Amino acid sequence: MAKVFQILVPDNTLVSRIISCENQVTELFVIDRADKNFVSDYSSDLTKPALYILINRDAKKLYVGETDDSFKRLKNHEAKDFWTEAIVFHSTGDTLSTTEVKWLEAKTYESLTELGYYDLSENKQKPQFPPLKRNQIYTLEPIFEEAKNYICAAGFDIFLKESEAESQAESDLTKDSSFEKEENTPSYHVFRVNIKHTDARICFYPNDGKFVVLAGSKVRRDCTESFANKAAIAKREEVFDDRTWSLPQSDSVMLLRDVEFFTNTPNVPVQFCTARSTNAITTLIDNEGKTFAEVFPKTHSTQENTENTNTNESDFLGRCIQRLKESVGCNLTKQSRNVYTSSDGKAGFIIRTSKVYPQGKREKYWFAYRKTNAISNCNQQFVVYGCKDENTIIKLPISEINKQLEALNDTKDANGNPLYWHIVFYKDIDGKITWLKSKPKVHEIDITDKQL
Repeated sequence: MAKVFQILVPDNTLVSRIISCENQVTELFVIDRADKNFVSDYSSDLTKPALYILINRDAKKLYVGETDDSFKRLKNHEAKDFWTEAIVFHSTGDTLSTTEVKWLEAKTYESLTELGYYDLSENKQKPQFPPLKRNQIYTLEPIFEEAKNYICAAGFDIFLKESEAESQAESDLTKDSSFEKEENTPSYHVFRVNIKHTDARICFYPNDGKFVVLAGSKVRRDCTESFANKAAIAKREEVFDDRTWSLPQSDSVMLLRDVEFFTNTPNVPVQFCTARSTNAITTLIDNEGKTFAEVFPKTHSTQENTENTNTNESDFLGRCIQRLKESVGCNLTKQSRNVYTSSDGKAGFIIRTSKVYPQGKREKYWFAYRKTNAISNCNQQFVVYGCKDENTIIKLPISEINKQLEALNDTKDANGNPLYWHIVFYKDIDGKITWLKSKPKVHEIDITDKQL
């Protein structure tokens, strides 16, 4: 079941915030270490039994604790230099006892130790489970899962297992059919962009040709006058217009969800964050202080060739829109960058584009399909897929796509709900186009007649 989280940010200049969920009696405080005013302003709310975690995401270190008074405990922990953020999870109605938060502390420590994603060496002693009856543990287990949901919703990856991240990278593009991969290429690599008004964490998945700007990142709010990266500007407009995706602050915008870019070159995702012309291959720095160019020299060496593909992305989209206009035989009204409607408003079109992934003698095209209400008022609703160029365009009714979702692979969120489904097309040398279905068994259906 979908959950609706509410986020309160009292001070627009920092990322401290309070996260609550409808129909729940718990809440999560995310506290920036530098935000002294936030802690003081909410001191009365931070004086109850709570699970807390001190985190340094860049160093992949954390400390798990429990307390009856988070306000005082955080003051005491100022002597610890490693942490930059704190998470405090407690009940709003004082329903969690000291013993119960001790159980949550031990359970959290145990789970994070098993995952092995973060360094817990700051905990000099292993938290011990308090003696509880079985029915008490049954009651606490869903509360622990609730705490994990809050933490994921806040943009923290502490419950992400490295092998799971690798599996995710494998699944998004490769589980539909195999891509050629360079031997010993890592599944993903985390970088950071930390310049004026920008503090973003970006994952690069080299096997998939994908960058992900992670939730919780702060990106520059206003573009410089000379900024002209059309693809980055279009993505910023898409994200900033959605208040479930972004949260404006003083000179920055905080991302509430991951933002994906399917490209092998970092210019678009990095300049999406910096809102100005930026040398992406040297601006991206990992935890060891290495630049993107140093970590991925082959990708860097071919960047000049792939750059033209990215800078022409908007032109490609424009040509697809022109072909669509000619096909439907009427003027189209722009609703957003990728959404158009017919002049009478009866037909709606969502336009998506994909580069080509060579598969032997065939071409492969990959798209992410998300449910949306963007054209819900139109009687006829379509997704229009541009494949490599405007000469291969497929138009599918959304009703037909929705009927096929159970046969498609998907990518799920932390709660196990689909974030998006994988749409994969193949085109052979004779021009035949097929749509890949992965469940219950892998097969393809002919959709050549769906071309414009």
